[in-house]
Amino acid sequence: MRYRALYSLFLVAFALILVSCAQGGELDFPVTPDPNQGAINHEFSSESLAPGHNLLGYWTIRIDPDVGILEGIPVRATDLHLNVLSWLENGPCTDCLKLENFSVQPGGDFQMDIKLVHPFAQPNLTGFDVRGIAMFTGSLAFPSFNVTVPDELGGDPILVNADGHTKLYNPSTIGNGFQGYTRGRMAPAFPVPDASLNGFRTYYSDPDRRFFNAGDTLTSQFVIRPPVGRLTFGYAVDASWDIPTKPVTVPDSFPDTANSLEAYLVEASVDRPLTAFAGSTAVLTIDVYDWQGESTIRNVHVEAPYFFSGMTTAIEGTGGPGTLRFTASLENELGTATEGEYPVLIRVLDTESHAGALIDNIAWKIINVPLTDNSPPVCSAEVDNLDPEPLEDVTFTDTSTDPDGLSDLVESWWDWNNDGTWDEQGFEVTHSFETEGIHRVNHRVIDSEEAEDELDELIEMDVGLLVSLEEDLNSKAIDIGYSYQSLDANYDSGSLINVDDTDGPWDFTTIGLAESANRVDIFDDTDPEVSGFVNNFNDETEHFVRYQDLFDPFFLLLYQAEYHNFNDDKLYVYGFHDPYVIGSSPFGPPDTDEYLAIPYPLDSDTDYAFNINESSFRLNYSVKTIGEGDVTVPFNSGSTIHCLLVRYRFTVTALDPVNGATLNFAFVADNGQVVANVIAVNDPPLYNWNTTTNKIISTGNALFQALELVD
Repeated sequence: MRYRALYSLFLVAFALILVSCAQGGELDFPVTPDPNQGAINHEFSSESLAPGHNLLGYWTIRIDPDVGILEGIPVRATDLHLNVLSWLENGPCTDCLKLENFSVQPGGDFQMDIKLVHPFAQPNLTGFDVRGIAMFTGSLAFPSFNVTVPDELGGDPILVNADGHTKLYNPSTIGNGFQGYTRGRMAPAFPVPDASLNGFRTYYSDPDRRFFNAGDTLTSQFVIRPPVGRLTFGYAVDASWDIPTKPVTVPDSFPDTANSLEAYLVEASVDRPLTAFAGSTAVLTIDVYDWQGESTIRNVHVEAPYFFSGMTTAIEGTGGPGTLRFTASLENELGTATEGEYPVLIRVLDTESHAGALIDNIAWKIINVPLTDNSPPVCSAEVDNLDPEPLEDVTFTDTSTDPDGLSDLVESWWDWNNDGTWDEQGFEVTHSFETEGIHRVNHRVIDSEEAEDELDELIEMDVGLLVSLEEDLNSKAIDIGYSYQSLDANYDSGSLINVDDTDGPWDFTTIGLAESANRVDIFDDTDPEVSGFVNNFNDETEHFVRYQDLFDPFFLLLYQAEYHNFNDDKLYVYGFHDPYVIGSSPFGPPDTDEYLAIPYPLDSDTDYAFNINESSFRLNYSVKTIGEGDVTVPFNSGSTIHCLLVRYRFTVTALDPVNGATLNFAFVADNGQVVANVIAVNDPPLYNWNTTTNKIISTGNALFQALELVD
C-alpha cells in the first residue's frame, strides 16, 4: 500500500557524487554545486501530504578516505509517490542534499556536515521534527524489544552523536517505509543496512517548535565511528506534518500534531558507573520531552542485555526540564562484562497516532553506560553529637565502605556549610559551629582510582537550642499521645514561675500534681475520629492535634488541623475544630491558601504575631521566646532538660459573643516536646494576667502541667 509523502515530489534529488584525493585528513572536492540555487516556487498541493511522518528521500552514502571517495547516491524506494523518479532524477533541486566538511578525527571517527535545502517557498510545506537517519548494519539484539541495533563491540559502525533513534525506514519495517532495501538505478550493490533501530540527527530553523522553514538551508554535523577506515550506509530524511489552518502562518497555523506524535527528545544519564562485579547498581534518570503533553506518554522501559536479561520499567518521578522525568535502577546482574562502555536502550511508548499514517509511536534512546573494574566507594559518616552548642567541638568520623577494601579509600572530604566547597580533609576530624541554627554538612570519599561518592542525605546539625520543622513533625507522630499531670496553682505571688526569670533553672519536682491527666494526641487525616469534619479544612491537612482539657474551661476539646511545608519551613495551621462551642473554624474556605503559617525553626530569636479575621471569629496569635534554661520535671526520676521558655498568647473573639484568651508559658525541649506548661485561660474582657507585663495576677482558671509519659 502506497502512502503520500511530504516533499515526495521534490526533496529526493541528486546528491553530490564527488571523487577526489584525501589531503591532510580532509577530502578535496573538485566539483562544487551552486550553493545559491535557493527555493523554487513550484506548484504543489498539500492535499497529497499525509499527517504523521513523511519520507523525504533516501540515499546510500559511501566514504573511503584512503582513495578520496565521498558520495551520496539516490535510492529508488517502492513506497514513494508514483512520480518520485522524475523528481529524483531531474530536480527541482539538484543540490537538496550536500556532504561537506569531511574530516577524519584523531581517534578515527568520521566527521562531516550533511546539509539539507528546502526547495520550496510555500509555508504550507513547512516540515516539523525533520530528521536525518543514518542506517547501518546491526549485530546487537534487544530481544525484549525485538530490535537490533548497531553495536561497536560487534564491529558495526555507530552514530556517536545521535539525538535519538527510530525504527522507521529500515528494511524490516513492513508497510512503514521500504519494503526491503531496493537499489535505485544509480545505486551500486553496497552492503545492506540491516539494523532495525537507527540513530538520527535533527534539523530545525527554530527550537520552539522545531520546524524547517520553507526555503531554508540547514546543516547537521554527523560523527560516525566506523569499524574500518571506509564505510557505506543508508541515509533517510523524514519530516512530520499535519494540515495547517489558512492563511498559513508558521508555526501558529499548524496544530501540535504537526510535530512528531512520539516523544521528540529523550535525555538520560546515570548517577555512577556500574562495576564489573555482579550486583552493582546505578540509577538511570530519563527526561522525556513530548509536544502533546504528559498525558500522551504511556510508559518507559529499559533493556540492557550486557547487564541483565529482560527489561525493567522506569518509574515516573518529579522535576526535570522536560515533560516528564522517570528513573530506573540498572543492575549488573550478569557480571560477565569487562571494563568499557555498553549500550542501554530506552523505549518511550506514546498513546497517539494518525489513522492510516506513517507512525512510529515509540521514541528510542541509546546511551552508553560506563562499566569499570574498580568498585566505587559507598560514602557514610558518623557524628558524635548532632545537637551541639555553638563553638562546641564535634567529632565527624568517615565510616565509608569500599568493595575493594578500606585500604582503597584515599581521601575523605567535608563541606561544613554545603556550599559546594570541600573545606577539610580527614577520615576523623573535629569541627565546631559558631552560630545557632541548622547547619547542613556534606561528605565525600574518593578511592585510589578516583571513583568517588557523596552522602545520599546531608548531615543536619542542630546547633544551639532550637526546634526544626522536622523535629516538630517527629514530635507529632501519629498514634502517639502525650499525658500531662496538672493542678490549680497560686500565681498571685509569682512563686511558680516569674516571667522576669528568663534563664532558670526551674525545678518543678516539689509541686504536688494531684489532678487527672490531660492529653495531647495526634490523628491522621484518615482517622475515623476526624472523619466528620476533615473535609471542612484544606485538603493538604496531614494530621490533627487533639488537645483534651489543656485549655479548660474554654476549650475542653480542641482539634488543630496541620500541614508541615518543608519548601518554606513553615507549619501551616488550617484551622480548629471545637465540638462544643464554635464547631469547625477553618482559616479560609477549604482548599484555599488562607492559613496560619508558623515559621520554623523555633529558637531563641522567635518573635512573631498573626491576626486572622474570619466571618465567624477573629484570632490574634503571638509567639515569643523569652528565655532558656534547665527544667527539672517531677517525672522520670526528676530528669533535667534544657528548654526554651516560649510565651504563647492568643485571643479568640466570636460573634455569638463567645470570647476566649489564653496565656501559655511553654518549656520546649530541643526535640519539640513541651515538657511543662503554665496555662491561664480567661473569658475577656476579664483577665487573670497583666496584659502589659504578662504576669499572672489571680488564681482563677490557671493550671500547671508537666509531661508525664509518652504512650
